[in-house]
Amino acid sequence: MEQRDENTKVGTVGFITIGCRANQADTAIMATNLCEIFSEANPFSAEKKCDFIIVNTCTVTSRAEADARKLIRRAKRIHTDARVIVTGCAAQVDYEKWRGMPEVDHVLGILDRDRIREIFEREQFNEISGTAKPSGGVLGSTPTTGHRSRPFLKIQDGCTRGCSYCIVPRARGPERSRPLDMIVNDLVILSENGYREIVLSGIHLGRWGVDLNLSLTDLLEELDKLNIDSRIRLSSLEPMDLTPELIIKILTIEKICPHLHIPLQSGDQGILDAMGRGHTIEDYVGLIRTAREIEPNVSIGTDIIVGFPGETIESHKNTIDLIKENPFSYLHVFTYSPRPGTRAEKLPDRPAGGIVRERMREMKTLDSEKRVAFLNSQAGTKRNFLIETPDSSGSSLYALSDNYIRILVKDSVLQSRIGILVPMIIDINGIEDRA
Repeated sequence: MEQRDENTKVGTVGFITIGCRANQADTAIMATNLCEIFSEANPFSAEKKCDFIIVNTCTVTSRAEADARKLIRRAKRIHTDARVIVTGCAAQVDYEKWRGMPEVDHVLGILDRDRIREIFEREQFNEISGTAKPSGGVLGSTPTTGHRSRPFLKIQDGCTRGCSYCIVPRARGPERSRPLDMIVNDLVILSENGYREIVLSGIHLGRWGVDLNLSLTDLLEELDKLNIDSRIRLSSLEPMDLTPELIIKILTIEKICPHLHIPLQSGDQGILDAMGRGHTIEDYVGLIRTAREIEPNVSIGTDIIVGFPGETIESHKNTIDLIKENPFSYLHVFTYSPRPGTRAEKLPDRPAGGIVRERMREMKTLDSEKRVAFLNSQAGTKRNFLIETPDSSGSSLYALSDNYIRILVKDSVLQSRIGILVPMIIDINGIEDRA
């Protein structure tokens, strides 16, 4: 880049983000750092000129990687003169694949994102080297402005679980936690800046604190002491990290949203064992029933993988039956995607594509039924709703309840109160669920 006076900002950067909330938080950190040297660093837009396009990739599924490639090609067609930089988990795992794309100019690794400003200032576009180390990837400055309605505050990175299907440990490296005092400071500043819901995210959130001789319970107890005007939502928590005591803590602290996302992946014990999940069906069911007993209005979501090697008619039925019999409010359903270098990649007996597609349709139908049932169960209840920023088209405005129900906002008075918490009685007429 050209040399500039330190007070002069030139050029524009457009960001494309694929994947989880931690990735979204990483993008927000990069954008904040680059705002110090560029006139604009915003989500990618076809209408706005970009000098650089930064693509923050995901490698959890082959579809996520395919989406990234598609978006890179589209972005380059629109902004032919822009320099395209690929980073994120997919880049970390296999930089040669991305460096080989004709549209890609540079590939940056996980740790490079923490020094993105220095890289641009000195034009040191390193190709990736090595995996993330404990000292990187979580302690970058947290953006305090520029978010949509709900900032994603990344407090943990890395994973050592080693589920047989998952490539994330290879991409993200070992577990490391943001120090407790930094998290408290971040939350206070975000609240003071007017954000009324803050989402705590991580690659393996329930393992926050293990490298600090602390636990997630310790963190929640500190957050309970905070005098802030914002509510706090926890992102995904793995069942092996949850205990009845931790669930009680989550659901009895007033500022914590009554919403648990607990990945199940399969309702068949044999498949769970092949996945290396490290818990039993009975353990899982006990957790979600404990949660519902403590807070009858809690929203409980889960992840399901369809088509894992060895999945039979019976094991699929076991998953269907478990979901039907338990109080889930929504499902996130994924097709199994073999990841290079994982143990599951070489497992035999993958179901055929047509069978997987039929099972996916069945799961998505069940998801719709669960969402409708939960919405109906909440009709007439009074919840606090966050008036959200309009969607990317700018045509729709929604509000999100503490227990993860989205409603379409039609009231013109409410539409002028974006970012504010408003108590409302749920009327299921007119609800359009986009959670």
